[in-house]
Amino acid sequence: MSSWKKLIFSMMVSLPLSLPSTGQITFASRQYALNNPVIQIATGDFNGDGKPDVAVFSVLGGTVSILLNNGDGSVASPRDFPAITPDANGSTTFSALAVADFNGDKNLDVIVAHSDHGTGIGFVEVLLGNGDGTLRLPIATPLNFYATYFFGVGDFNGDKKQDLAVYGADPNTQLSLITLLGNEDGTFTRGSMAQGGTGFGPTGALIADLNHDGKLDVLFSTQFGANWENNDLLIFLGRGDGTFRSAMQLTSQAPATYALASGDFNHDGIPDLVSCSYQAQDCTCEFGVCHCRPFGPPGSLAVMLGKGDGTFGGPGVLASADFRNSVVGDFDADGNPDFIVEVNSGLTVYLGDGRGGFSTQATSSSSRLMNAKAADFNGDGLDDFIALNFTSSSTNQGPDAVEVSLNTTPGFSLQASSSSQQIQPGGSATYTINVGQQNGFSNPVALGCSAPAGVHCSLSSASVRPGNSITMMVTTTANSASAVSILAPFKFLYAFYMPLGGLVSIGFAARGRKTRRISSVMLGGVIFAGLTLQVACGGGSPNMGGGSPQARNYAITVTGTSGTTQHSTTVNLTVQ
Repeated sequence: MSSWKKLIFSMMVSLPLSLPSTGQITFASRQYALNNPVIQIATGDFNGDGKPDVAVFSVLGGTVSILLNNGDGSVASPRDFPAITPDANGSTTFSALAVADFNGDKNLDVIVAHSDHGTGIGFVEVLLGNGDGTLRLPIATPLNFYATYFFGVGDFNGDKKQDLAVYGADPNTQLSLITLLGNEDGTFTRGSMAQGGTGFGPTGALIADLNHDGKLDVLFSTQFGANWENNDLLIFLGRGDGTFRSAMQLTSQAPATYALASGDFNHDGIPDLVSCSYQAQDCTCEFGVCHCRPFGPPGSLAVMLGKGDGTFGGPGVLASADFRNSVVGDFDADGNPDFIVEVNSGLTVYLGDGRGGFSTQATSSSSRLMNAKAADFNGDGLDDFIALNFTSSSTNQGPDAVEVSLNTTPGFSLQASSSSQQIQPGGSATYTINVGQQNGFSNPVALGCSAPAGVHCSLSSASVRPGNSITMMVTTTANSASAVSILAPFKFLYAFYMPLGGLVSIGFAARGRKTRRISSVMLGGVIFAGLTLQVACGGGSPNMGGGSPQARNYAITVTGTSGTTQHSTTVNLTVQ
């Protein structure tokens, strides 16, 4: 049976989430069959059409599969590319997947990491992208150390090449952060090692500037203990040269972590964290029957706001339950990051207010968020998400499908037909503002505009229903650009006769009294020398070179409001 014939029937699942005055947030989910079970997923534009595609990694099949976006949120049949020697046992120590441009050709590449089943020693394989949705044969780099489930990608030494940060250990050594410096050809050179902590079960990774020094840092969440009941946050602060300081261990700030996601929830430019966990289970199995009992701390959901020094603070724990996965995105299109969590076999959306606070919108659904990623898959301006859907009870066997969940929340969008224009002082410009309809939204949208001093904006209508457009007129005053100097027409007089006046002053001084003569000589000399040097060096007076006004740029904002939903778009105007 062909892979496309194996496509699981389209399964439309609505996830209702109440929103005040704006209807409900909903998602419609569809599953797409895979040729091999996988447990790693990533998104990226692999064929250069501006739409997010899907990549998955199968250890069992030894392949990376690319599912190209059709533009409407659906994806094409998976195309498989060889990545590693298949692990028939399905019990690889770890696997990981990421996308980046590893050879500097502007095409997205795929990197996978895995370990040898017998030795546990890790490898990374880079599959260079051709820019058309296809991948080349893998380029292997042995890690020569025991690696774990997560790595991070970033330029850690400032050479504009993509490097790797892997949490692992050399045989018989302490766990450490090990860097692999990119050679921009798909291979890596072993870099430095920074001492880590005690955890060996990393559950998440974040690459960001956590302490605002302009250098990339690395954060890993880890689990440890007989049943993975304990955890740490390990912060490795980067030095900007490919090396890192030893780990800061933030146990007290990290509720037990199973999954980690990040976003800037209070708009301070500092990454914040979402931490999900569930209660550990102590299981005893005999004759195929397992009995489990919970122990250790209960599961929790926590948000930790970055402080800008590499540490994190409140608001802390938001709820206690078994939270297993999360994904961050702007799901109500208000410009503030939100997140969705998987809890007790359902999904809950936490809508951000932009200040670090959240309102909860719960739903009952059987959808999973395994390795979920958020992106706008159908180009409607609303964040959707993809995840792996398991049809097997064992994660070692992996899921049989990729699930694409499209955001079907009713709403509207604002878009200008032209984002920038240029006019002369005293002129005017016209912009067309399109009010788009999203998922059947039909409520009227109130519109307004704002402009800085020197320009004026007006709208052809103060209210419009989605699916229509309005006109915005922007007018300027005669002095909207820097004024031309009044001395410009007299440039010749300024350049010639003023120095000459200095010489004349010196000449007349010869006939005066001694005191007046000295003063006149000094004054004339200053005028002559100063003005001659000013003209010779190009002068310092404004616009003496030809009278052209200096360009000024203005940003004009259009805002649309319907109920509690508000969107805005900004256009630019250059006056010269």
